[in-house]
Amino acid sequence: MTQTSKRKRTVLILRASPFHLGHAELVLRALKLSEEVVLFIGSAKQPRTVKNPFTAAERAEMIRCWYREEKQKFVSDAEIAFNNWNGLGTLRIEHIRDYRYSNQRWLADVHSKLPKIDGDTYITGSDRDPSTFYLKMFPTFKLDIVEENLAVSKALSATRVREIYFGQTLNGNQLTEADADMLLKAFLPPTTLKYLRVFKTLSEYTALVESYDHYKYEEEKSKKASQLLIEAGYKSGLYMPNHVTVDAVVIQAGHILLVQRGHQPGKGLWALPGGHCEQTEWMFDGAIRELREETRIKVPEAVLRGSYKGDKMFDDPNRSLRYGRTYTRAFLFHLNVNLVDGKNVFPEVKGSDDAKIAKWFPIQEALGMSEVLFEDHGELIETMINLYVEDNYQQGVNL
Repeated sequence: MTQTSKRKRTVLILRASPFHLGHAELVLRALKLSEEVVLFIGSAKQPRTVKNPFTAAERAEMIRCWYREEKQKFVSDAEIAFNNWNGLGTLRIEHIRDYRYSNQRWLADVHSKLPKIDGDTYITGSDRDPSTFYLKMFPTFKLDIVEENLAVSKALSATRVREIYFGQTLNGNQLTEADADMLLKAFLPPTTLKYLRVFKTLSEYTALVESYDHYKYEEEKSKKASQLLIEAGYKSGLYMPNHVTVDAVVIQAGHILLVQRGHQPGKGLWALPGGHCEQTEWMFDGAIRELREETRIKVPEAVLRGSYKGDKMFDDPNRSLRYGRTYTRAFLFHLNVNLVDGKNVFPEVKGSDDAKIAKWFPIQEALGMSEVLFEDHGELIETMINLYVEDNYQQGVNL
């Protein structure tokens, strides 16, 4: 019997949050065509949110459970004996974090997990919307675009699954528990469904439902306000809201000041001190105000203003789950070392306003806290440190 030749390697990049039947069909196709499938799970090392409710390890386990069952199916399948087919390829799962503000760093991370092979590497997926732009960022890979049934993909998506699972709604319409369960059965492999039923018993699920309800409440409130504007004849009601926010990156002696959020959104997560700008203030003034309100930092305002080193706008359209679009400008403040008996003494801080706790962290520790940092604040810290602090390190300045 002549066996059909297989591709050497196929790369797939998915968030799979959660892993549904559309993902399963795509992965199964790649496994049939390739000796090895390298599946990158995106958005790794993120905090739990209603968009990324499962860790990369949890999503990998969903996929591995499915893969084990698929292998068992095909081992006993008669088509192995009668068709020119040589089984499923091996599946290797890798985790890949987001680099919202550096596509080149993301590309380098992907390539670092793909050792050279004798043979071609394919990259596959469905080029369904702007979020799959990455498929064309690998010129040395052979591109394998899978034609998608748009009617099916419109109905079956991870976004829709999360709406059913956390909100017990579909297109905003309330579902009974039985209807929600029926839809999840229709959209998910049995292994994923089993996983989600266990997850539903955990405190993490309860916290995510609270977060989901908060975002939906804010969305509905904003939509009602827009409708009132439209009815009053104001065209501004036709547009989604834009939120203008500021964040303060305060460093001293190799440490950075963070706050723990006391309320939704992001309740319990660590964040840079910051918040919404008031209508009548400059963004720099807003950053100073929010810093002082949330941390009660014992540093005179004039000293804070004199410690300013630079700022940068962060405007990834998907950086926040708030309804509309949220921009932030981060301001870096570098406080001079305050030596007492040869040791640095940090300014006294105390969580206040929206912040439950304010605390100084070593910068290196903060850079490794992405799974407990709000929204994209891990990348804000990383970017600001790289942009404004790296030269000082090289010059031996004690930060």
